[in-house]
Amino acid sequence: VLPANYRMGQQEFNNYAGFILHEVGHPLFTDNGVWNVAVRLGRARLLNALEDVRIERRIIETNIAANGLNVLAALCHQLDVKVLGGKFDPNDPKNIGFVMGYLGRCANGYSLDARLITNSLRPGSASHRGTRDYGT
Repeated sequence: VLPANYRMGQQEFNNYAGFILHEVGHPLFTDNGVWNVAVRLGRARLLNALEDVRIERRIIETNIAANGLNVLAALCHQLDVKVLGGKFDPNDPKNIGFVMGYLGRCANGYSLDARLITNSLRPGSASHRGTRDYGT
């Protein structure tokens, strides 16, 4: 909770608008039955990566906020900072949720550069050694 006299900058305000719009999408568009099964099976984190992209797409399609695409895109554009920070490896299996979410948001029409991920993918790299080959 912020103090009543807190002076918020424009970027922070824009971030909060994006977070609120995103979170409103969950009760409107997330299937609680599917979510509860994923939680019970320990797969909620991975499902959430895809669900976030899906609900944001529904927010845009249903036009519940006239500028929803711009608000969500502005928030997600900050993901570029994480990718460009130099420490992010899209080949590390623990980052698959982020990679799917990032590329999904590119497909949603956000002003993100998919090449920041796709140019770094190395099929068969050391990050994949010891993992099961599923024939993909």
